[in-house]
Amino acid sequence: MKWNLDCSECDFTSLPRGLDTVCPECGSALLVCYANTPAVELKGARSDCSMWRYPEWLPLEDGEVPISLGEGGTPLLHLETLSGENESLRVYVKDESQNPTGSFKARGLSAAVTRAAHSGAEAFVVPTAGNAGIALSAYGARAGIPVTVFAPETTPAAILAQIRYFGADLKLVNGHIFRQEVNIKECTEFPCSVSNNSPLLL
Repeated sequence: MKWNLDCSECDFTSLPRGLDTVCPECGSALLVCYANTPAVELKGARSDCSMWRYPEWLPLEDGEVPISLGEGGTPLLHLETLSGENESLRVYVKDESQNPTGSFKARGLSAAVTRAAHSGAEAFVVPTAGNAGIALSAYGARAGIPVTVFAPETTPAAILAQIRYFGADLKLVNGHIFRQEVNIKECTEFPCSVSNNSPLLL
């Protein structure tokens, strides 16, 4: 796989082996950029039904194994009522609730944790209102890497229970999720990868 992380605003570029989550020079978002459009062989069925059946598009170096719980491969459901009688209009919805952690966040966190783990991350921290915290807790546990989750005190109990179930260090705070990102950046006790900012989630 040949790809770099390129800044969306300045000329900064780097190989995908570090732990940068934003451009170290200007603070803007980093984007995954391929040297060439990856070729994908679509003929025939692949035995793997997860999103990792498309390794050409995903953050794996040669010989690496993804941090996976079987995410992806969720069904497309035809919404006949919305499609109506117009044969040229067919509306579908992707049922991401069937992912391992119950939302589309499973896809992004699988990719982000995979790349960070292979790049040497020793811990993860994330601010969450729910789904991202659950997903990172699960994939961090899968990778054997400790996770700290900051969540508002008003977060539903069912979400907090799932985060705790996967073994994350849950810290409840007073305030909105965006304020928690500021708290994390100001906190020096967490030398971690802030997964919500990973370019692999974009």
